[in-house]
Amino acid sequence: MAVRGSLVSLFVAEALVGVAVAGVLSVAMLGELFAVPVRSTGFALTAGLATALIGGTAPLVAQLLVTLVDLEAAPGIYVAVMAGLALIALRSWPETAFKELI
Repeated sequence: MAVRGSLVSLFVAEALVGVAVAGVLSVAMLGELFAVPVRSTGFALTAGLATALIGGTAPLVAQLLVTLVDLEAAPGIYVAVMAGLALIALRSWPETAFKELI
């Protein structure tokens, strides 16, 4: 249980703030990727496809991994691998600071 001033409560607070900041920044970054006439369509397709392909198949993949590999930690490893791939994609993201957005 998190107690005032504990290390656990500090970790929980930092995680919550990190998730909130990452959510705001990812929306801004994705919006800058598309030109103005197709921005809402591009954003909707990107978010929808990502949710369907990764989030929609995650329970099936997790069940298959546990069954085939016989390792209960396999879903956690799957999530870690997906997070690593997301970080690689983030590092290759084009920088748009000080550039005119069309």
